[in-house]
Amino acid sequence: MGNLRLSKHDGRVTGGNGVLDLSGTRDLLYAWGNWSNNNTFTDWYREAPYLASVAPKPTRNHISITDEQAGIIDKAIANLLQSHDSQAMAFLVLYYVYGLNKSEIARLATKADRVKCSEGKVRNAIQLAEFFLAGVFFHQGLLKELSSKAA
Repeated sequence: MGNLRLSKHDGRVTGGNGVLDLSGTRDLLYAWGNWSNNNTFTDWYREAPYLASVAPKPTRNHISITDEQAGIIDKAIANLLQSHDSQAMAFLVLYYVYGLNKSEIARLATKADRVKCSEGKVRNAIQLAEFFLAGVFFHQGLLKELSSKAA
């Protein structure tokens, strides 16, 4: 992994084994957010910081994912919480599940922590989580499944 290169322009990480495309990861996360809004058995993230008082927004049309794929995504996101990065996980859930924009998330975080949180901090935390999840999805083969469905 020492030869990875991030392109700021297109959100792709290139490396020895191919390309991790963040747009595919984001598509999966939007689909997971839609799935979790419509699934009554996904309440684990409501226990996380910042999430107790937020109601989901109406969903947009996104790709659909199976329960198995959603379970893999759910576990990967739960790993963010276990790796002591609960703030990044909370920001990710607020953005993809609840449909809040980054400035709304920063306002909520500032209110909850009583410490100033900028939109840039939210954006960086979400992007870091997206890159972590892109690696997990690439390893699990979810991105390959997504690209084969689109073709």
